[in-house]
Amino acid sequence: MIKQSSTHHCFVCGIENPHGLHIDFISDGEGRAYAEHVFPKEFEGYPGIVHGGVISSVLDEAAGRATMRGKRPEFVLVTGKLVVHFRQPVRIGEKVLIEGKQEKQAGRIFLTTSCLKNEAGEVLAEAEVTLVQPGKELTESIDPAEDQWVDFD
Repeated sequence: MIKQSSTHHCFVCGIENPHGLHIDFISDGEGRAYAEHVFPKEFEGYPGIVHGGVISSVLDEAAGRATMRGKRPEFVLVTGKLVVHFRQPVRIGEKVLIEGKQEKQAGRIFLTTSCLKNEAGEVLAEAEVTLVQPGKELTESIDPAEDQWVDFD
């Protein structure tokens, strides 16, 4: 398994974001990414339940992480489509297992899936995510410098 790096300020994975989730992902290097997380009360929607927008962000991130074969991405991908199915409430303080999987690639288009499960293995939320490798105009404006990435301890 490969421990993936994060950018400094990403909402989902950025370890320097004081308002972020600080989720630490690992990859099997073959199209799957994994993480575990316990959501604190700061991410609550209804009392005791994680906000659906936060869940959607985590599912989107897990899908993107599945395309990373190493510690860092080989190229820039952006979300073209995100379809989320909420199956059961994700509870504040409950450990969830996060999984992302790259299903296939067709040129610049990556089809991925992701899910959140409880410790019993029940699916709480799942998503189908279409990721797109954008054109040169956008990718040239993103700084991929080495110092933009940081490793979890």
